[in-house]
Amino acid sequence: MKKLFSSFLLVGACIALLFTSCNHNPNIEIPPTQPPFNIEVSNVATTTATVAVTPLDKEVLYYFDVFDASVWESDATDAQIAEEILQLLLDDYEESKDYISEYYEIDNFADAYLSKGDDTYDFTGLKGATSYYVVAFAIDTVTNTVNSELTKELFITADILPSENVISFEQDAEDKSLIYINTTNDDSYIWTYLSAAEMLEYNGDAQAAWTDMVEILNEYGLLDWVIVNGSDYFSTKDYLTDPSEVGIYTLIAAGYDGGQTTELFTYEFEVTEDMLGTEEEGGDDDDLFAAPRKLSGKVKANTPQFKLKKRK
Repeated sequence: MKKLFSSFLLVGACIALLFTSCNHNPNIEIPPTQPPFNIEVSNVATTTATVAVTPLDKEVLYYFDVFDASVWESDATDAQIAEEILQLLLDDYEESKDYISEYYEIDNFADAYLSKGDDTYDFTGLKGATSYYVVAFAIDTVTNTVNSELTKELFITADILPSENVISFEQDAEDKSLIYINTTNDDSYIWTYLSAAEMLEYNGDAQAAWTDMVEILNEYGLLDWVIVNGSDYFSTKDYLTDPSEVGIYTLIAAGYDGGQTTELFTYEFEVTEDMLGTEEEGGDDDDLFAAPRKLSGKVKANTPQFKLKKRK
């Protein structure tokens, strides 16, 4: 009988608990699930921003980067975008791992791309007056799969301001292979050169050629390598070595700070055989560092198209 009575008490307690749970206070709010990463964006300028990422799990390996907000104009979900980013990372590592090992002494995917614990990065090469998302998500490096939801934070870079910089060109009177690029202030700008054949490809439109070059370099995260502040120079011997390269060329330059900030300045000149360099002077055309401003070939950097930050 005592055992039966205890059973009644247990059933009664369960029923009371059931009614208690049903009569909960509707004013009590259930806190939302905290995202796996806290993202803070600071020091936002026209082309730069500082990003600090704090993971809830300090031991998790994760990837973070900055992406143009237009990526989210498609119907893809955050989960699908994270999967796509991861696949691009894996493909890029497979393609670049020999280079990474040789120049960075890194021999694994995680050390090449991923973070652990709190991390901060100063992003450069951004476009002015543009919306960006910082994204972060965990990666399981054993299975090479996304291991968390994607956390993202929106920010907008500062407006593009016009520059009063005036760029001019002056060929050395004694050494015709040397052309000085002069400026009236130290505002940033980008220059390149075009052969007559390349100008023909653009129907003589130097502005279209300059814009195309900037878009290509920005696509691969290379703008920082070619932005100049103050006076510079162009030596035909550094870039032109083959007799077939004799002919008419055009130097083009315009201010750049997250976008074009001045009019386009041009200078046409002729290259003769005595202005050509040797292979030792000019370097290998396949070497990205030999002539990063060269349009023909549209050399690809070791960073993938979507990736705006350089490896540390």
